[in-house]
Amino acid sequence: MAGGHTHARNAGAALGIGIVALGASFVVAPPIEGQGWGSGVFRAGIAAGLVLGLLFGPDLDADGITHDEARWKRVPLVGPILYLIVIEVWMPYAVLMPHRGPFSHGVLIGTAGRMVYLALLVYAVWRVWVWTLVPPWVLLGVFAGWAIQDVLHLLAD
Repeated sequence: MAGGHTHARNAGAALGIGIVALGASFVVAPPIEGQGWGSGVFRAGIAAGLVLGLLFGPDLDADGITHDEARWKRVPLVGPILYLIVIEVWMPYAVLMPHRGPFSHGVLIGTAGRMVYLALLVYAVWRVWVWTLVPPWVLLGVFAGWAIQDVLHLLAD
């Protein structure tokens, strides 16, 4: 099984390649108006999902400090505070999800579970439902980008 550094390298590479590919897609195939697969909002959602997959990977349910969690600690100036927030915020998720189980490492269920958990956290803090504020194509794009990161994580495991 791959370690945290391997997962982080793969996720960072996927983010970089994904952002370049999405940028190129705007040149090759300009976004169509409105909602849909070819819309700019769907592509922006994919980029957001790639970032979220880098920050909140499937190993957030592991015992101890994961590479994803330690990454937060290295943020200049506010890192230790962010680290403590991430640890505390994701602790219920880690307690509820058995590590490498279908609810954490399953691409469809695990990705959707972390997405819903994050949406519930946003609701708890700001009392706004993410589902009503964000267009459905953006959410689908976020799920797609995040799922790409999760697939790479599973392939490395």
